[in-house]
Amino acid sequence: MKNSSILIVEDEPIIALSLQDELKQLKYNVISIANSAEQAIQQAKKNQPDLILMDIVLNGKMDGIEAARQIHLSYPIPVIYLTAYSDEQVLERAKVTEPFGYLIKPVKHEDLKATVEMVLYKAKMEVKMKQLEKQLRQSQKMQAIGTLAGNIAHDFNNMLRVITSNISYALSQTNQDEELFEVLMDVQESTKQAQSLTHQLITFAKGGAPIKKTFSLDSLIKESASFVLRGENSICDFDFPEDLWKAIIDPNQFNQVIVNLVTNSNEAMVEDCKILIKAENISIDPDSHIPLPQGNYIKVMIQDNGIGIADKHLSKIFDPYFSTKQKGRGLGLAITYSIIKKHDGHITVESELSEGTIFSIYLPASEDHDQGKILIMDDQEPILKMLDRMLIQIGYKTTLATEGAQAIKLYHNAYQSKNPFDVVILALTVHEGMGGVQTISELLKIDPKVKAIISSSYSNDPIMSNYKEYGFYGVIPKPFSKDQMAEVLNKILEEKD
Repeated sequence: MKNSSILIVEDEPIIALSLQDELKQLKYNVISIANSAEQAIQQAKKNQPDLILMDIVLNGKMDGIEAARQIHLSYPIPVIYLTAYSDEQVLERAKVTEPFGYLIKPVKHEDLKATVEMVLYKAKMEVKMKQLEKQLRQSQKMQAIGTLAGNIAHDFNNMLRVITSNISYALSQTNQDEELFEVLMDVQESTKQAQSLTHQLITFAKGGAPIKKTFSLDSLIKESASFVLRGENSICDFDFPEDLWKAIIDPNQFNQVIVNLVTNSNEAMVEDCKILIKAENISIDPDSHIPLPQGNYIKVMIQDNGIGIADKHLSKIFDPYFSTKQKGRGLGLAITYSIIKKHDGHITVESELSEGTIFSIYLPASEDHDQGKILIMDDQEPILKMLDRMLIQIGYKTTLATEGAQAIKLYHNAYQSKNPFDVVILALTVHEGMGGVQTISELLKIDPKVKAIISSSYSNDPIMSNYKEYGFYGVIPKPFSKDQMAEVLNKILEEKD
C-alpha cells in the first residue's frame, strides 16, 4: 500500500502541511493539497488519487461533503472525512457519499496511520471482489451458452449427416450435364459450410480436450501472426525476451487463438495499421487481481491501434456472434475464450475508443523449461538450421555438429560431465568426415544406452530399414514435418532403457 497517491483537501494551511509531512513519513505520495471544494474536484479529475482526505468544513459555497458527492459520481475514489466535531445531521449527509472512514481533528499520528492503511486495503479488496464477481458472471454465462450451443450443434450435426448422405446419393444418380447436378453441387457446398459452422460450435462448447505439451511460444506466435497478415497492410512487431519460459499448450489450439486475435486486430484497423505482440514471464501471487492459482505464467499481449471498443460492449466481447461491425461476425473470440479456459489460463481485454485494444493472455509456464537435450549432426547448413528451429519450437534444447567426429566429442564431454544428451539425430551420410553409421559405432563405446535416430533422404537404403541392427533407436526419412519429428522423439524418450 506504500507509495499510494493521496489528495489532501484542507483549507487550514498548518493542518494541511502537517498531514502532508506525516503521510510522507509513512511513505505515501501526496499528489496535491486543495483548499476548496472546487479545487478538490479538479484535482480528483486530473490525478485520480488512490485516496482523498477531505475536510468537511471548507471555505466557499461548497463543503467537503458536496465535493465528495460530485467526485463519487464519476470516480470510485475512497474518501476519509476530516472533522473537528461530530454532528448527527452532518454525519447523515456524509453517509450519502459512502465514506470509508472519519478522522477527528487534531489527527493523531497513530489514528492517521491505521485509518489510511485500513481504507487503502479495504478499497483494494473491494476492487478485487468486483473484478472477481464480474469474471465469475462471465464464466457462468459462457458455460451456459456453451452447453446450449453444444446441444444444438449435436442435434444439427445429426440432421446434416442425413442431408449430406442424401445429397451424395442424389448426385450419384444424376448426370453431370444436367441442370439438377449443378443445383445439387451448390446444396452440397452449402451443407459443407453448415458442417464447418457446426464443428465450430462443438469446439466452442466442448473445446476439444487440448493435447498439451511443453512448447516455445515465440516461433508459434510469429508464424501464426505472419500467416494472417500475409498480403495485408498491417505491420506487426514482436517483443519476446530471450529467456521466455515455455508454456503448456496444445500448439494447434493455441495457433487458432493467435489467428483469431490477430484477425480481430487487423479488421479493427483504419489506417497506419500497427499490431504489437509481446510476451513476458510473470509470477502470480495470492494478492494478484488475476483469477488464477499462484505460480509462474507467460503473459502474451496483442495490442493494436484500431478503432477500439466501447466500454458498454467489453463485457460481451467473448459472446458468440457478438460484434459491433458487420465484418467479422462469428465465433472467433468465443472459441478463443473457450480454448484459453481449457488451458487453465485467463484472457482479458482493455480498450479505448479511437486508441486501440489490448488482449492479454495468461498461460501456465512449464516447470521443465526444456523437454530434453538433443544433439544434431548434419553437414547441410539449411537442414541443420531448420532442425534447430523446429526442435527449439517443440521445446527441446539443441546442440549442433556438422560431422561425426565433432558430434562424438560433444557427446563425450556431456556424458563425462553427468549432463548427457537425451537423443542424438545423425545424418546417414556427410560429404566430409564421419557419417551416421561410423558415428553411432563410436557413441555406443562411450554410452551403450545412447538413443540415436538416423535420418536420410535415401529411404531405400538398407540401413534405414534395418536401423536397429546398427544400434539406432529410431529412423526418420527426409523430408519430415515437425509433427513427424515430435512423434519419433516422444516415442523414443518414452521407451525405458
